[in-house]
Amino acid sequence: MRYLIYFLRRVFVKHLNKFNKDWDRKLNEILDDFEIVESNRYYVTLQHNGDSYQIWIDGYPYASYKLEAKNGAYLSDKEQFRPSIRTQYRFDNLVLKPFLKEIEKQKQQRIKKFYE
Repeated sequence: MRYLIYFLRRVFVKHLNKFNKDWDRKLNEILDDFEIVESNRYYVTLQHNGDSYQIWIDGYPYASYKLEAKNGAYLSDKEQFRPSIRTQYRFDNLVLKPFLKEIEKQKQQRIKKFYE
C-alpha cells in the first residue's frame, strides 16, 4: 500500500528529466553497495567501486535523482536522466530519508544550543 501511494504521487508529478533505463540500472547497482562521502541541500555524493557519483537531490521530487557528476566530471543537461519510480522509492529509503533525518537532528541540536 505504501508503494502504491508513493507511485500515485509520482505519476501526477511532472518530472523535469526523462527516464533512462541505463541510469536506472546503474543507480540500483550503486544502491546495492554505497557510502555517502559528501552531502548538502543540493546533492549527495555516493562512493561505489572506487567511483564517486554526485546525485542531485534539490528540487525534490521534480528534478531529483539525476546524476550531476561522475568522479568530478559534470554532465550536460542532455546527459542527465531520472531513474524509475521504483528506484526513486529505493533511493528515498536508503539515502534521502536517513540524510534528511540527520539534517533535522543537526537543526534541533543547533536550536537547543541556541536557547541554552
